[in-house]
Amino acid sequence: MHRFIALFALAVVPAALGGCRDCCIDDWGVSGYARIEGKVTRVDGLPLANSSVFFSCGPETPGTFGWSVPTDAAGAYAIDVNAPGPVPIPASGALHCRVQAPADAPPIVMAERTVPFSTQGTSRPVTVIDLFEPQP
Repeated sequence: MHRFIALFALAVVPAALGGCRDCCIDDWGVSGYARIEGKVTRVDGLPLANSSVFFSCGPETPGTFGWSVPTDAAGAYAIDVNAPGPVPIPASGALHCRVQAPADAPPIVMAERTVPFSTQGTSRPVTVIDLFEPQP
């Protein structure tokens, strides 16, 4: 009987994991919540419309987390940040975050800020980070 269970597990587990090619298993929950929003403006004063912004928060690797979000026609973006459970929120309640644009090419602009986090998803502190492309 034990041999059957072991063989069954060897056959089922790889199949189950193989079906999850582009997903992430999050068994640790969320350690903190925040919202980062702003607008990206090009050097000529026009918005970085329909592009993307990348953010990363937390201590240097391996605790850094982040992803990209789109900008709208006005260059605005909004990120509801969920810090994954393994990332400890310091006693200050804040993490160091970086925002850059665009996300899918060499960045033209970047900013770093201390972002406050809440332990409650219903009360996300909002940090506004407007990005302005510098003069060449």
